[in-house]
Amino acid sequence: MRPLLALAALIAAVAAAAPAAAQAQALSCDSTDERTAYFISGEVAGQRAWVQELPTGWLFALMPAEFGYDIRVFSGNIGAEGTVDLSAITPPYYTPNPRELYGWHFRNADNTGPNRGEVNAPQELRLFAFSPALEGTGGFRPPDQEVAPEPSPDDGRGWLRFVDYGLADLDPGETARLVYLNFTACLIWPRAYDPPPPEPIGFEDADIERIYACGLDASLRPDPWLQPPQFEIDVDLDGAWDFAMPIERIADGKRGIAICRAGTWLDVIGLEGDMGELTPAYFENVDWWAANPAGPIGQGAGGEPPPVAAGDTITIGKEGASSVLIYFDGERFRSYWQGD
Repeated sequence: MRPLLALAALIAAVAAAAPAAAQAQALSCDSTDERTAYFISGEVAGQRAWVQELPTGWLFALMPAEFGYDIRVFSGNIGAEGTVDLSAITPPYYTPNPRELYGWHFRNADNTGPNRGEVNAPQELRLFAFSPALEGTGGFRPPDQEVAPEPSPDDGRGWLRFVDYGLADLDPGETARLVYLNFTACLIWPRAYDPPPPEPIGFEDADIERIYACGLDASLRPDPWLQPPQFEIDVDLDGAWDFAMPIERIADGKRGIAICRAGTWLDVIGLEGDMGELTPAYFENVDWWAANPAGPIGQGAGGEPPPVAAGDTITIGKEGASSVLIYFDGERFRSYWQGD
C-alpha cells in the first residue's frame, strides 16, 4: 500500500478501535537504519503556542485555534517568508482532521456529556503525515484539496497521544474548547533529511601531554571516539579538577576511558576486568557519553537502590539502547546500570 494511503487506512482503523490510549502505547518511537524517530512530551494551556525545534530545523507546533489547538510541522520559522506547513498532506482534506485537537471532539452533539461515538471525531490518539517535499513550494497541497496528492516514500509520519486534558464551555448548546493538554508525540522521517554530523573534535597537544603525565601507559593512546573528546569534572569534590578522556589500546583497538584525578592518580576503565555489570565488551557498543554535576542519582533500570557518588559523574551509553553511570565512591570508581 502506498505510504499516504496506508496512513489514511491506519487512521480509520484506529478511530474504529477502543481505547485509543491503549493503541498509542503500542506505537513505537524507535529509530532504524532508514528512519529517524524523535520523541516529544509537553503541555500547553490557554492561547499559547507550544513549539519544539527538530534536529532537521523543522518546527513541531501546537498552534492555538478557536476550539483548541492545531498540529503543525513548519518548514522554518513561523510566519517567515517561504515557511510552509509540512503536515498539510494529512488526510482527510476536511474537518475533523487528526491534526485538529478540539474540545468538541470529546463531547456529544448537544454538549451534555462525553462523546460515546455519536460525534464522528478523532479521540486521544492522533496520526498525521508530513512531507519535506513541500519545502520551497509555497504549500502546493492545500488542506481543502479533494483529491489526495501522489504520496512519496519520503513522507514522514507522526503520532500524538493525549495524556491529560481539560475542557471549557461545557454548557448545553455551547461548543466545547480544549484549554489544556499534556501530551506525548513522535515524529519519524527518512534519514536523508538528518543534518550532517558535526566534524569530530580532536585533542590539543597539551591534552595529550597531561594524560601521559598522569600515568597513561605507552601501549594506550587518546582517541576521540567519543565526542566531546574530554570532560573537566571533579569526581570527589575536593576542589581539584579531574579530567576524563576516551582512549584505545594501540595493539588491538580496544576502547576505554581514562580518568585522571588531580593530575596525579589515573584510572583506566573498560579495557580489563568487570566493574559490576559494566564489562569491557560493553565499550564495543558505546557511542555517546555525558558529564553530570554532583547530586542525587536517579533510579536505575536494574532495580538496585541509587548509589551515593562523591562528586561529578559520567554516563556512557548506546543510542536508543542502554546507559551506565560511572561514579567515584570516595575510594574507587564504580558503575550503576541506569537505563535500557
